[in-house]
Amino acid sequence: MTEMQLGGAQGAVCQADRRFVDRGREARKAESHKEKKGDDMAQALDLPKLIDEVRNALAGTAKNAVQRLWGEAGPPWGTSFAELEDLAVQIGRILGQQLLAQAVPAQAQATPPATAFLCPTCGRVTASAEQPEPRALDTDTGPVAWREPAASCGSCRKAFFPSE
Repeated sequence: MTEMQLGGAQGAVCQADRRFVDRGREARKAESHKEKKGDDMAQALDLPKLIDEVRNALAGTAKNAVQRLWGEAGPPWGTSFAELEDLAVQIGRILGQQLLAQAVPAQAQATPPATAFLCPTCGRVTASAEQPEPRALDTDTGPVAWREPAASCGSCRKAFFPSE
């Protein structure tokens, strides 16, 4: 099955294991879960723990939003559940986009461990680019752009982002 048969920009064939990978979130997940070695490599996030850490703050944010939108009375009588749900989803996307827009550049500015600059192809030490490279992704919450360090291997000529 070719990319054209799958709907062009909607999908691609993963050459590594010949399985269909959605170009959106699933493709990013597949790329971000590459096997990495060493203690300095990124660890998987403990999502339930992180969500629990912000749950009360998010509840307060929701309460503040309801108060700003409608006051003590809440939404006007007759507002459909579907309208409220649509509003909640749109607000959730804004929150997600803002979280990514702030967290990703902050992470990119952190000093990566020395092992991050080992070539993923041949394992040799690589040269870091003098200036961070621009990156952009279309996410489920909207576009996110940032600059991050890049590297290139003089031996095998592989160019890569050490964060991957």
